[in-house]
Amino acid sequence: MALRTVIFMGRIEAEVKRARPHWAVISISEWGAGPAQLEVGWYAILRQEFHDIDQEMPDEPYILFSEDQAREIIRFVETVEARGIDGILVHCKAGIDLTHV
Repeated sequence: MALRTVIFMGRIEAEVKRARPHWAVISISEWGAGPAQLEVGWYAILRQEFHDIDQEMPDEPYILFSEDQAREIIRFVETVEARGIDGILVHCKAGIDLTHV
């Protein structure tokens, strides 16, 4: 079954969202900010943490989004999609949906 819905929102909005037992969450937090406080009851939650920048700055020890994290997201989406979930909520600090930019 094909995944029907993916929604994007900011962390603050996600932290007050009621859990949907037939939805999964990809929770992206800024490195060092700690995990989002999501309501219990989501089908599954994948948590990732990295700095929200495009490239490493020379004098700073930033943690960038990695290929391993990308593969982990792909596996997560494929797994929950195969189990017939209704949708995926993706949140980060600002919640910007870059698929429409």
